[in-house]
Amino acid sequence: TAVILNIYDRLIGSISRLRKEPRKSLSFLVPLVIGAALAIIACSNLISYLLDQHYMIINFFFIGIILGSIPMIWKRGTKDGLKPWHFIPCLVTFGIMIFTIVGPFDASSESVVTTLTPFVFAQLFLCSAVAAICMIIPGISGSFVMLLFGVYTTIMTAVSDFNFFLLLPIGLGALLGILIGAKMIDFLLRRYPQATYFSILGLVLGSGPVLFGKIITTGNFRLGMPLA
Repeated sequence: TAVILNIYDRLIGSISRLRKEPRKSLSFLVPLVIGAALAIIACSNLISYLLDQHYMIINFFFIGIILGSIPMIWKRGTKDGLKPWHFIPCLVTFGIMIFTIVGPFDASSESVVTTLTPFVFAQLFLCSAVAAICMIIPGISGSFVMLLFGVYTTIMTAVSDFNFFLLLPIGLGALLGILIGAKMIDFLLRRYPQATYFSILGLVLGSGPVLFGKIITTGNFRLGMPLA
């Protein structure tokens, strides 16, 4: 969305230069953060309901969003020409995503957690940090990452119920992920823009089969039907 609205470069720059130019960065970031927070709060109950009653449709909706970003990423990746070696990082990241299908991940084990324990704190913190990093990468959905790790429903339920104890590790992880991710993406886009976008392309191409595999493993492929 940030790329489509032509604010992505400014967004990454504002986050990465937050300490050096706090006033300028905050004047741009604060309205975005407030708008995003309001949108999450306003839609959390609706999304929780849709996940419960129309699980398959929502997952296919995510697949459409992810795959629909491919033309935009290809255009940015080939802006300065296409070189054969650019496909190497694309194949590497595509392979990483496919590994999540055949690797030690149980896509059908997602359940709603409502009680905070040390393990749950660490899990939500790390998953939120990774999702936040992916969220600021063009074409990668933070929601998809949370779905992949099996914490999406837990996080959306915590937001809709204003569960402060669960929101604490989620918020801390997201903050850390955004700060680290912005620095990393800013460096890569400045030094290796084409390779970076082709790496992103591989992630996007691989995320479609991964999410589809998650849908299959639920054991209920009837669109619009709740999970058993």
